[in-house]
Amino acid sequence: MHPLKQIFRENLKLFFRNLEASGKTGSRRILAAVSGGADSVFLLEMLAELSREFNFYPGAATVDHRIRPPEESSSDADFVEKLCVSFSPPVPCFRIILGEGEVYAEAEKRGMGIEEAARFLRYRALYEKAGEWDACALMTGHTASDQIETLLMRFLQGSGFSASGINPEQGILFRPMLSIPGEEIREFLRSQGIHWREDKTNREENFLRNKIRLKLVPALDRDFPGWRKAVLCGLEKTWIDSQALSSFPLPEWKEHKFSCSGDSFFSCSPEEYFSMLPAFRLRFLYKGLSMLGIKKRIPFRLIKNMIYGSRENSVFTGDFRGPDEKKAFRTGFSVRGSGIFFETGKNRIFFGRDIVHNHKNGYLVYVTGAGDICLPSGKIKLVKIPGKEKEVVFEKFPERVMTLPFVIRSRLSDDYVVAGDGNRRSLKKLFNCWGIPGFQRNLVPVVEDCGGIFAVLGSFLGFPDYFSWR
Repeated sequence: MHPLKQIFRENLKLFFRNLEASGKTGSRRILAAVSGGADSVFLLEMLAELSREFNFYPGAATVDHRIRPPEESSSDADFVEKLCVSFSPPVPCFRIILGEGEVYAEAEKRGMGIEEAARFLRYRALYEKAGEWDACALMTGHTASDQIETLLMRFLQGSGFSASGINPEQGILFRPMLSIPGEEIREFLRSQGIHWREDKTNREENFLRNKIRLKLVPALDRDFPGWRKAVLCGLEKTWIDSQALSSFPLPEWKEHKFSCSGDSFFSCSPEEYFSMLPAFRLRFLYKGLSMLGIKKRIPFRLIKNMIYGSRENSVFTGDFRGPDEKKAFRTGFSVRGSGIFFETGKNRIFFGRDIVHNHKNGYLVYVTGAGDICLPSGKIKLVKIPGKEKEVVFEKFPERVMTLPFVIRSRLSDDYVVAGDGNRRSLKKLFNCWGIPGFQRNLVPVVEDCGGIFAVLGSFLGFPDYFSWR
């Protein structure tokens, strides 16, 4: 048996051994993600050849992202379908076509690049198809070459090597070719007379991965022999360290929900958080990001500020509990950016999505009539008073009559309300009395007309409401 076939066979044998050990003895269907490129063609060839020996039923899924000219992407899908028919017995093929402009819309929605958005949508579609087909596994043709490129890409993006490589197994996803170099796969296919498709976008240098493949990797191959093996060894050592760190328990994030929108945010004890070493705080924060469903990459400068509570403090100071950090623990600090917030005080640490996207300027809505007013804190419904052109009431407070026009906005630093005794009371003191965390204060709707602040609607966040005496 050819050495590459033997490696693939051993990896497949390990997969089924682990599958049986897990007690998942149901479906024996394996869905292969096949683009028509050399690596995915090799994957499908091996699965089709070994299906009888291991008693499983292979299938293929190909995704048209609709980001290339139709004739190119359609030809790739046609090639995969013909390849599936050529096997004996034929392999079922599922052709998945994304919506027109779906990748570009997803990239804009999530603030990510086209390549990353296409990957996100591709995996989502593949997982859905694997579920519909009742597959026990979804397999991809990632190789050792892809592993190398991913490590270099993540390192150049500032992620470092820890947990940055391609995992061999994640849930039903299994990658049986990560130990096989892509160049050897192409040599094998040529020797067997097996054809594949070349994606023209792989030669375009506007993608970071392509720049690494076309420029950096050849330069390293030329000037640093053996570098590939060294990088993969470094990754293996990092994985061993990561397994050790993973064995230590982390505190639990406590989930809360904004009463207005149902969005989740999390909290924990400052004592628990600051008692952890920075390495565990880092893992704890990434666990929180995962629970929040944050897909985009968060700049490490923000994560670092969350770890140490100071822009100046860092892991290189050699003091994990330096004076700045102890001061931050006593007085509290806040970190915001990339759509998330992290705020700590004496009693709790809060972590979540920053749903006031422009927290420095807040929000301001001019109200000129009845209807729904959409704010970051939720929706306010204003109802018109019959026979009164210029008067409306809050649906929640039908007794509170407002004269149009007026504004609903976020707080300002010098805001105050008027108490029953005629004395002024600052919003800061009011919010302190209510116990509103700092990260929520810009969300509280403040209603103002020509006479000043009329109402502070804390009930949208689960706090009291305040109506001025005037």
